[in-house]
This record gives sequence, C-alpha cells and structure tokens, in this order.
Amino acid sequence: MKKSMQNFWGGDRQYMNRFLRQFAMTTVSIAVMQAAAAKTTMTNIVPLQVPGQGTEIRVMFNGLPPQPQSYQLENPSRLVLDFMQAGQTLANTKIPVSTTEANSVEVISNDQRSRLTVNLTQKGSYTTRVEGNTFILKINNPNSAKVATPAAPVVTQAKAAEPTTKPSVLKPVIRPNLTNNVTPVAATAVATTPVTPTPVIPVAAQQVLKPTAPTPTVLRPAAPPTSVVSQQVAAPVPPPVAPVYQQPVAYTPPAPVAYQAVVQGLQDIGFERGSAGEGQVVLNLKTADTPVDVQQQGSKVVVRFLGNKIPSHLVRRLNVNDFATPVSTVDAYNDKSNGVISIQSSGSFEYMAYQTDGKLTISLKRPEEKKGLSSQNRTPKYTGNKISLDFQDIEVRRVLQLLADFTGINMVTSDSVQGNITLRLKDVPWDQALDIVMKTKNLDKRRNGNVIWIAPVPELIKAEEEEAKAIAQSVKLAPLQTEYIQLSYAKVEDIEKLITEGRNSRSSNGNNTNSTTDPLGDSVGSLLSPRGTVSIDPRTNTLIIKDTVQKIDQIRKMIDLLDVSVKQVMIEARIVRATTDFTKEMGVKWGVVSKGVATNNDLLVGGSDQTLWDLKSPSEDGRYNIQRPDNLNVDLGVAGAAGKIAFGLINMSDFMLDLELSALQADGYGEVISTPKVLTADKQQAKVASGQEIPYQTTETAGGAATATTSFKEALLSLEVTPSITPDGKIQMKLNITSDSPAGYAQNGEIILNKNQIDTNVLVNNGETVVLGGIFEQETIFNQTKVPFFGDIPAVGRLFRKDSKTENKRELLIFVTPRIVNDRQTRNN
Repeated sequence: MKKSMQNFWGGDRQYMNRFLRQFAMTTVSIAVMQAAAAKTTMTNIVPLQVPGQGTEIRVMFNGLPPQPQSYQLENPSRLVLDFMQAGQTLANTKIPVSTTEANSVEVISNDQRSRLTVNLTQKGSYTTRVEGNTFILKINNPNSAKVATPAAPVVTQAKAAEPTTKPSVLKPVIRPNLTNNVTPVAATAVATTPVTPTPVIPVAAQQVLKPTAPTPTVLRPAAPPTSVVSQQVAAPVPPPVAPVYQQPVAYTPPAPVAYQAVVQGLQDIGFERGSAGEGQVVLNLKTADTPVDVQQQGSKVVVRFLGNKIPSHLVRRLNVNDFATPVSTVDAYNDKSNGVISIQSSGSFEYMAYQTDGKLTISLKRPEEKKGLSSQNRTPKYTGNKISLDFQDIEVRRVLQLLADFTGINMVTSDSVQGNITLRLKDVPWDQALDIVMKTKNLDKRRNGNVIWIAPVPELIKAEEEEAKAIAQSVKLAPLQTEYIQLSYAKVEDIEKLITEGRNSRSSNGNNTNSTTDPLGDSVGSLLSPRGTVSIDPRTNTLIIKDTVQKIDQIRKMIDLLDVSVKQVMIEARIVRATTDFTKEMGVKWGVVSKGVATNNDLLVGGSDQTLWDLKSPSEDGRYNIQRPDNLNVDLGVAGAAGKIAFGLINMSDFMLDLELSALQADGYGEVISTPKVLTADKQQAKVASGQEIPYQTTETAGGAATATTSFKEALLSLEVTPSITPDGKIQMKLNITSDSPAGYAQNGEIILNKNQIDTNVLVNNGETVVLGGIFEQETIFNQTKVPFFGDIPAVGRLFRKDSKTENKRELLIFVTPRIVNDRQTRNN
C-alpha cells in the first residue's frame, strides 16, 4: 500500500512537471511574439558637439533600434535616414542643432517608417553605431585628420598570479580605437586560446585606417570580436557564456588586410509601372557608394554617374510609352568620362529619387490636379460607411456619440456644444451625416492625428487666434544668435536685398528695422523676424545676421540655393569667306597691206592713213617703212594674253598679210577662315575683337585756309555674345559678329571697307555647331567686241570680234559652337 501510494505521487509529480514546463514555454513564446510585434518608437533626440571630431546625434528608442536606410542629398546638403517600421513620440519634430557640421534635425513619420533628416552645413562623411537602445549618428568634421594605415593592435599582457592557490588577476585588453570607418562594439577578454581580433574592413575603403591612442575596454567574458563598418548598424552582442579565465598569453598581431580595387558604376537599367501609375526607372549600381548626380532639366530628369561610364551593352534608348506613365523614353549614353541617363517625360510631372543599398530608383508621377472654385469641386466627397438615423428632438451630443460609436473614431466634443436636433437620414455616409449635423448647429471640426475635435465655429476661430498669438509670443521671446556667413560666389549686397525685401526703412548704422508683421509676428516680405537684423561686410563678402535659430536656418537654406558657382560658356565662332574668279578671253589681230597691182599704184590697201602714206613714199633704197599697229585692219587682241600664234604672207610682190590669234584663261580661288573665341559666365556679356585702325586724311577749309586732319577707321574681326543657359542644358545666345576688311580709298581720300556682320538670337544645344547664316554672291559678265556686220558672219565673223567671259563668286558662312564648361556637380553618397 505504501509503495503504491509512492508510485501514485511520483507519477503525478512527473505529470505536473511536464505540464508546468509546457505552460512556461507557451507563456514565453507568447511574450516573445508580443515583443516582436510591438513597434519600436523613437522617444528622444539629443545632438552633441564633439570637439575636434564632429557632431553626434543620439536617437533614443524604446527598444533595439532598427537598421536605417541612409542616403545623402544636395542643394541643400541633407542626410536622410529611414527607420522602417518605427514610430515616434517626440514633443518637437524639428530640433535645432547649430553645430559646425549640422543646422537642424527634422523627423516625419507614417505607418511604414520614420524619416530623420539632418540639414548639413556641407556634405561630408558620417558613421553610425548602436549602444543599447540608442542609435548614434556621427557626422565627421571635414577638417579632421585623414585616417592612415592601421598599426598592429597592442595587447597588454596581464601579470601572472604569484601564488598558485589564488585566482589569476586579469587586466583589460588594450585594443586600437578604430575611428571614422570602424567602430568596435564588443569587448575582448583574454580566454584559454589566443584572441585575434580581426576588424571588418570595407572593401570599398578609399583610405587606410590609422588607430588613435589606445583606449581600455571593459572586461567581459570571451566572445567573438565584432566590429561594425561605417553606415551599418552594429550587430547585437551575443549572450554571455560561462567565462573560463586563465593566464593571458602573448598576442600576435594579424597580417595587414589587403585592400581590393573598388568597382563602381552601373550594372543594369530597368523600368516598371507603379501601383499609382508612376513610372519607376530602376538603376542597379555595382556598389552603394557609386557617385550619382540627379538633376531636373526642364522636361527631363538627368542622372549622371560621375567618373563612371555606362557599359556599351546598356547604351541604348528605351521607349516606354506603352506603360502609360509620365515617362516616355529613357536614354543611356556616355558624355566623356561620365555616364548619363536621360529620362524624358510627357507633360508635367513630379519626381522623387531614393536609394536602397545598390538600387537607385527614380520615380516620376503626375502632379495632383488643383481643384478649382466651381461648385462641383467645392462639394466634398464622402467615402464613409453608410448609416441611417431617425430621431426627433435628440441632443446633438447624443448624435455625435452615436457617430463616434459607429465609426470607432476618437471624438472630443466641446462643453459649449448644446441643443437638440431632429433628423431622418437613410443610407447616408457617416462623414456626410457628421457634416450635416455640424452645419445645422454652426459647428466645425479639427483633426489632430486620429482624434476629431468638434466645437462651435467662433470657439475654433478664437482658439486658433490664441494659438497664433502664442506662436508669435514665443518668437518674440526666443533668444537671438549672431551668425557670420561668408559667401563664395554671390554678392552680399544682392543677398541682403533678398533677405530684407519688404522692409521700408533702414537705421543709420546700416541695420534694418521692421515696419510690418504678419499675425505670427514675422516680417512681411522679409526673412527676418521683427527683432532680426542683418549687416554686410563687402570687403570679406560676409553677412552678419542676428536673429532666432529658426530664422537663421531659413536664411541658410536660401543661401545654399543661391550661393553657387555660375556656369561658364565657351563660345567659338567660325567665319569662312570664299572667293572664286574665272576669266576667259579670245582675240585676233590681222592686217593686209598692198602697194597696188603690178605697176598700177593707184589702189593702195592698208590699216590706216599712215600706212597708205608709207606705201606711197618708199625710202631711197626702195623699202617701205610700215608702222605697227597702224597696218592692222582688225586690232582685237587680248591684253596680257597667255598664248599667241601669228601667221603671215610676206613674199607676195604686191600684198602682205599677217594674222595673230591670242587667248587668255585665268582661274582664282581664295578662302579666309577666322575663328574668334570667348569664355564668359552665364548671362554675362562678353566681347573679343582683333583688327586694325586704318588712317585716312580729310581736308577742312576754315577762313580760306585748308587744314588736313588724319582720322582712323576700324577694320575689326569681333565677337560679342550674351549667353543664357536654360534649365534643360541648352544655350540661348544673343550674338553680334563682324568681319571687316579694307577695300581701297574713295576719291575724297576716305577708306572703303568690306563689311560682313550678323546680329541674331539663337538657341543651341550644348556642344552643337550651327550655321547662323551666310551670303552667296555670283557675278557673271559676258563681253564681246566686234566689227559691225562682219563680226556676225558665221565662221568668218570670228576674225572680226573678241569674246571675254568673267565669273566671280563670293561666299560668306558664319558658324558658332557653344560649350558649357565646369558642368559637374558631385554628390558624395
């Protein structure tokens, strides 16, 4: 009996133990699942200035911080971190920082993520790490020393315990404090085997690590050493294990890590249509730190891969019109050493660029249509679930309570909401029923998150006025700070006018005084608060601003947008002048001389009276002296002939005949090329000229006395241009090009100039050569000199005429090629 009772209680005890173990495991599982399902919340943000190192922004959570997705933006410089599945309970979502590296921190959140935006003073590097429930973002000081080659870690060996009976005395292990790129998060203890800490070195590291002064770490049980690469969330420390301590052993430093070459650039191009009809261009990058510049240029979004070309198999055009998105085409090409993705839109659009690891997405969507003032647009659209209400003389507060219960929303009703109402509504959306009840009793609502506040309209107006007065009062009481902002490119006078625009007076010391403020206390038309002042120092191009932190942040954002380098344009013009001359002449000379027939000297033939007289009176020796060209019957020879041939019959006793044919053909060709160049800034006029001043004399008569004076006239080759770069990268130019040359002198002594000039306004693509205009002249002249009647006789008439033909061509062409120089804006990703 006793034994059976023992068996009974023993078996029941085993059953109870199994039951308790299963219950405990179930309870723990449920607790773990609830903890995992709980949403991590951002509770506080604390910015700190670390002297000589940079700025630390500590973001505190109510649990383990999630791993953020981070990227940098420019114009202005911003650092954006997206904490997925994280909320925020911050009292103030905009926190001023006012450090050397950052201006302020802004937080916005929705159901999917919380976005932390850090407004930077300038772009730079950053690191992140996690300490417990605190996420630490460190923005490095750009003036700090660069990291160098890592030295071998140093481990301090603990002294051996003197008596063998006492436990060993362990000393902390000294390890290098890797800055900038690697942050140690797990302590290293001396265990039974030699510890070889191997920091994780990023393959894309561009600099060599250099350890700073050794810092002792807290001794913990042996665990695998863990290091965190920059911009990555630290891995959680593994759970502690039972420590086994022995005497520390000597540490042998590991061999240096060999760095590999960084491979950057574009890997693939894709396109897809989003759920809301947006066009998404997906660019797969080889590495997440590939430098990319995204700009909107008119109707295009241009993505430049700085210093990285697009592979040849990806250089093409994608026609995506069939997707019915704002994107029509996607062009991929190379511009010198940079790859370019040009996204052409069809119509108006809004775009957003975001990067996740090595995936860059450019999303274009149609802008939301702005509602007009028509009655149709003013009518609200109700989408709530339908409800039926049929009450007579019921309290308004009771109706609001029914609507709140039906919808399950949080509703707060003011104490001043009173009165009764009679209504009968059937299958009406609940939000429409709520509006009808409020309009009937002159009520209105305000939504704050998921809570609706309902009160009479006068009460709401008064509350909003009081809130505006409180904000204005806080602005008046906010402390003033003085900022010295030195401009790089803009003039302080121009920026001062933009800041103080709308103020009507200036004090005698140069500081601005306010004249008009809005209900919130801000100066109307001015970026300054009523107490704010601005002064300038033209010598150093510095603005001296004294105002609240919020106003100074606004002014800094404006300066970041306006104080940028102005693009420059190289304009090259080419003036080509070509001339072509052609001349052809053919002439003839011939003459017949006869002293008579036989002994009859009554009929003499010659080319002139002088020839006849010479034939009548021979010389004493019986010879005749015939003078040329008096003996010629036809004298139509070519002056300066290139070729001649003569025939003669001089052995006849009574007659003498001579004939000479002459011909000339001349060809001439000339070309003059002038190439003026000039470099100027955007929207700035420039002129370049080269030539000579030609003197000439003029005579003036005064009082009967003639006075000669010398004047000069310019014969210049000049280029005068005013370029203007359009947002889509084209160049608008106002041009005046002249090319003058001297042509001779007039009878009064003044110089004659050949003038060639063009004055025009043209729009040209960057690097494109266009013909601005030209002049073409062709002159053809036919001349014929002949003896009447005889020159018209076919064949024979050729002996009685001279023919000449002259062709002159003049051609002027003017080309221009503009090029944008220094067109590179980088983004340190």
